[in-house]
Amino acid sequence: MHDEAWSLPIAARRQLATANREVQTEFATRYQALRERERTLESDLERYRDWVASIKEELARAEASVRFAQEENRRVSAELAERTEWARDLESKLAGELNQNAALREEIEKRTAWARGLEAELEEKTNWAGSLDAELQSRTDWARGLERQLVERTEWALQLERQAKSLDEEFRKARGSLWNRIGRLLRFH
Repeated sequence: MHDEAWSLPIAARRQLATANREVQTEFATRYQALRERERTLESDLERYRDWVASIKEELARAEASVRFAQEENRRVSAELAERTEWARDLESKLAGELNQNAALREEIEKRTAWARGLEAELEEKTNWAGSLDAELQSRTDWARGLERQLVERTEWALQLERQAKSLDEEFRKARGSLWNRIGRLLRFH
């Protein structure tokens, strides 16, 4: 007994163990269910975090691949522009050679033969430039596909992150719930 002028609340006073058995059983059952839910949420949260980490790694690899494709696209475009300029330069030289005067007909015929060789090479280079253009278009389409995948996967990763935050919030609420605190106070864990 206490000598002070205060007393314990009615709920804290000791009663016979048989009277509290039903309440204790209910507390224990609810506490056990909450602990199981907590373990499940922790497990789910860890799996989602691992999943988000792997998605972020995959996203980084996809971004690197897109950057590489873009750089390759720039390089091929620059090479194509350089070769087109070269081809135009050759066409200009050929036009100048064909306009020489009649007194140099023999020289013109020699240069014409030379120019025909250049035309064949130019045709070959033009065909090659056409194939480069087709390859450039193919790579551009591929890069755009990667960009779409990047956007989709980024949205997916953000959704997973929101789910992980939601699960974290549920876990925090479960840990802070009245039954959990009562279970900890009664030392059921």
